[in-house]
Amino acid sequence: MSAITAHVLDTMSGRPAQDLRVQVFRADNVNNAIAYANTNINGRVSQWSAALNAVETGTYIIKFDTGVYFARRGIDTLYPYVDIAVNIRAGQHYHIPLLLSPFGFTTYRGS
Repeated sequence: MSAITAHVLDTMSGRPAQDLRVQVFRADNVNNAIAYANTNINGRVSQWSAALNAVETGTYIIKFDTGVYFARRGIDTLYPYVDIAVNIRAGQHYHIPLLLSPFGFTTYRGS
């Protein structure tokens, strides 16, 4: 299992946010994504572009490209993207759900 997983729910529509781009960066190198993916029909990242099985301890940024997601639906949004900074310890699993609407979001550590 990947050390980092993500799930996005569109709270405005009450549905999973399908085809939303998600990228993972180390906080000390935000110019180069170490992995990326688009959410599937269930709003989940089912497979990253690169394995995230053994990430090192450190701070990571998970970037959700919310502006593109809402623009494709003809909806204005306050947030062109949502960056979530996460402190990760090697050997643990981190599930990061994002509950999203055009003008608000919340997140937490899932299971």
